[in-house]
Amino acid sequence: FCEQSFVFPLNYETTFEPGTNFIKAATSIKSIVGFMEQIYRMPESERLEIGRKGREWAVKTFSIETVGKQWEELFDSLPLVDWDTIDLNPPKANPFYQLPPNHKELSIPDFINLLYKEILNRPADEGGYKNWESQLNQGAPREKIYEYFISVAREEVKKNTKTDIWDIIDKSLPNKRLLFAIPQSAGDIFIATALLESVSNQYLGYDVYFMCEPRFHEIVEGNPYIHKILPWIPQLDHEMIAIGAGTDNPLFHAYLNPTVATQHKLAYLGNTNPFYNK
Repeated sequence: FCEQSFVFPLNYETTFEPGTNFIKAATSIKSIVGFMEQIYRMPESERLEIGRKGREWAVKTFSIETVGKQWEELFDSLPLVDWDTIDLNPPKANPFYQLPPNHKELSIPDFINLLYKEILNRPADEGGYKNWESQLNQGAPREKIYEYFISVAREEVKKNTKTDIWDIIDKSLPNKRLLFAIPQSAGDIFIATALLESVSNQYLGYDVYFMCEPRFHEIVEGNPYIHKILPWIPQLDHEMIAIGAGTDNPLFHAYLNPTVATQHKLAYLGNTNPFYNK
């Protein structure tokens, strides 16, 4: 841009960002003042000519006809895509792969590549390969490394498996459904169970679904007032989604979230209460 006769370059100054020491650049105030003074003192005819040239150049350089034409030429030059040859789904891991009986006869490189290919269904990355090669050279048992790969495969399968919420609720039952949502922690969930009897009495004819993080499920297992325990589903932390607002077929017909004053939604740390210090 500065090659243009109507463009006036401005100087900059470097600064250090507090806390990080990143070097940043900011336009020099003195340079800006000098530019404004130069424009102010310039004859009006010269200012108009600079403005005319600048606008003409900007329109010519950045107009739709110019930039759009460049993109059109680029797209037209690209080869057509054969979508039948492209798999948009991630490779599926195989947590059920069994080590061959002769795996100890394989070289270390062959063993590592075997685990990546047969269990994770992808080539070994450089960092991972060097890590396993080092561990094996130091005497790490092959069976332990195999078990680790299997555990990673299980997690990948679990993460990539989509569950339809309709598959885990009993939609065929005649009762309505109430969602009791509280993600954590152990203390909050234990205390919240004291509400379940009154909830059950108030919502007669409702099946209570208790949703919390799986690691806390054992706290509420066997509770007579709970119809089913669900894993924590972040989307259902919003009442409008849980009750299917605006739809004729709601997931749940009632929604209770006692976490307003717990660790999930803090509402007790501030001292805004006028009686806080009394």
